[in-house]
Amino acid sequence: MQWSFIGCLGPEDRSTTAYEEMASKITLSQMLCIEDKPSRFEERIKSKTSAKRSTYLAAGGAESDILKYSLFATHAQIVAAVDDFVSKSDGNIVLDISSLPKRFFFPFVRRLLTNHRTSINNFVVTYTAPRSYTQETLAEDFNDWSQLPLFSGDYLAGPASLLIIAAGFESLGLQEQLKGESDLPIKLLLPFPAPASAVKRSWELIRQLRQPRSHDAFEVVRVAAGDCSDTFNQLCSWAAGGRRPQLAPFGPKPISLGICLFATLSNSEVFYTQPAVYHPDYSLGVAEIDGAPAVTAFAIRLGGRDYFELP
Repeated sequence: MQWSFIGCLGPEDRSTTAYEEMASKITLSQMLCIEDKPSRFEERIKSKTSAKRSTYLAAGGAESDILKYSLFATHAQIVAAVDDFVSKSDGNIVLDISSLPKRFFFPFVRRLLTNHRTSINNFVVTYTAPRSYTQETLAEDFNDWSQLPLFSGDYLAGPASLLIIAAGFESLGLQEQLKGESDLPIKLLLPFPAPASAVKRSWELIRQLRQPRSHDAFEVVRVAAGDCSDTFNQLCSWAAGGRRPQLAPFGPKPISLGICLFATLSNSEVFYTQPAVYHPDYSLGVAEIDGAPAVTAFAIRLGGRDYFELP
């Protein structure tokens, strides 16, 4: 089977790995080069991105397939990016979220899953795990707590009854934004198992969020860091009985994918504090499994059959 591939070309080593692994099976590709706000990291980001551009071209990509977007592109521009890609594809789509910011990959997944149902027969999401993350601050200059594009929820529905947060390595401005949300019970998804260094950083975020809340208003549940299905099923359980959650995806990409799929199908609100600047060494290297790059493929739709549905 031949595939149409859309991903993100950036400074991370893993940004081109899925493409390289699939190159012989790809007939159409599009790589988004998403530019941060100007910062002290600008030259290093340009240098590392240029190196990955060379990798992509050497693997069979074309210069004309690399499209530049601002990290804060309008909702219309983000929607047009994925819709234009689908119009050129053969209905077999691979979306690589390894380096794609959540502000882009959440609306991409939603459009691919719902608006192009009749034109997409197979839809797979890929994710490449890095070897490690920088020990420095991952990102900075956070925007206010706001909804991700296309995830404003149903305004006619009742108010949310709980807030579900996927824990990441850092608070990313989350604690400051939640000062006015102290009355809303929190369910927190903790990625586990995970490297000890990652768990330590996640627990610091948990400590900050738990501090102003009672024991009954705060619950931590472990979910598999690399399994979006585990997250999806947990969310379905918490939403049983008509409970309406607000969602905040601050954890690893596979967990965020599970949140995205649930939010798409349930029309739930998704909030995020989007950073304007990412560290150029946000992640380093590519993890390996038995000597091969650790690229995971999540089947969202195969042969016209959707593999994620609400109970």
